[in-house]
Amino acid sequence: MVVEMHTVGTWTWVNIEIDYPKNLTNVFRHLTYFNGTLYWIGRDDKNASIWAFNFDTEQFQFFSTTPRPKIKFNYSVGLYSS
Repeated sequence: MVVEMHTVGTWTWVNIEIDYPKNLTNVFRHLTYFNGTLYWIGRDDKNASIWAFNFDTEQFQFFSTTPRPKIKFNYSVGLYSS
C-alpha cells in the first residue's frame, strides 16, 4: 500500500510504502495522538493490532495483540496520565 502525505505550507506530497494487510480494517474513530505519533487499531477476522505513524520520521509501526475473542466488544486507544 502507498500512503501519500502532504507537507502543510508546501505543494509537496511524499509517497510512503507500507506492508499493510489487505484484509485489515481500521477503527479510525478511536485515534490517539501523542508525542508526534498517531495511534489507531486495525483488525481482521481473527486479530487486532495497534498501528502507529510517527510524523517526524514518517514511519509506520505496528504492535501485535492477542487473538480477538469470540464475543463482540469495542476497542479503543487512549492516553492515560497519573
